[in-house]
Amino acid sequence: FGRTGVGRIESGECYVFSKIDGTNASVWKQSDGTLGAGSRNRELSYDADNAGFFKYVQSSDALHKFFEKYPGLRLYGEFLVPHTIKHYQEDAWREFYVFDVVEELEDDKINYLHYEEYKELLEEFGIPFIPPIAIINNGSYENFIKALDDANFLVEDGKHGEGIVIKNYNYVNCFGEVRWAKIVSNEFKQENHKVFGAPVVNSTITEYEIVDKFLTIAFIEKEAAKIMQLNEEVTWSGKLIPIFLKHIWKEFLEEEMYEIVLDFKEPTINFKTMHKYFVRRLKVLAPELF
Repeated sequence: FGRTGVGRIESGECYVFSKIDGTNASVWKQSDGTLGAGSRNRELSYDADNAGFFKYVQSSDALHKFFEKYPGLRLYGEFLVPHTIKHYQEDAWREFYVFDVVEELEDDKINYLHYEEYKELLEEFGIPFIPPIAIINNGSYENFIKALDDANFLVEDGKHGEGIVIKNYNYVNCFGEVRWAKIVSNEFKQENHKVFGAPVVNSTITEYEIVDKFLTIAFIEKEAAKIMQLNEEVTWSGKLIPIFLKHIWKEFLEEEMYEIVLDFKEPTINFKTMHKYFVRRLKVLAPELF
């Protein structure tokens, strides 16, 4: 909220949602009739899954029935697996919570369905979704900050959530793009500082955002498996860690840099700072390797 890419999003009717802290996921119906599933940046399969989401999709009767009736839609949401926040309700884990429904049009164009439209479609099949916590007309920063107090969807009593997402379904930014805004709670930032350390002076949070967005559990598992295979190891051992750290940093840069440049609009990156965040995030996502 407040950045150029979402400038004046508050003008008009805004739906405010809790932001939950899992792994980004999507589901769609493929041309052969099967269900496809994706993480933020890649298509998944049984052999290249992300926290078990592909397997979850294939075993979901609700999702199969939904796409039998609505094959032209695509669901985006959060698959709730441990990330930074660990205090979600016990029965909330390993579930897919939809936060956007998109209609795929001709010429690769898409249409975001309004919450009031897709809510009924999802309820018909019992598919979980994130409900709004407020509807704010022509809101101010102070109005949205107050909404943070209610951003506790799925969290344990007395605990804080990650923050809020602000959606104006009539909004298009100055670049002609549909974008949503977010405000992250101070408590969530403090949790991240415990993991990543204090922010670097005269730096931006771009390096952290890049690592948080593009470094996934599935990518880590894939590269760890490569290292074991290359070194002819059956089980993981501490001697592989130095090799693994050099290897996965190289693969991360080679595999993701083009998308990073596009996604973050050709950012200025302090690679020393980003590498520090990268190693710390590795240890959070895959502590068993260290």
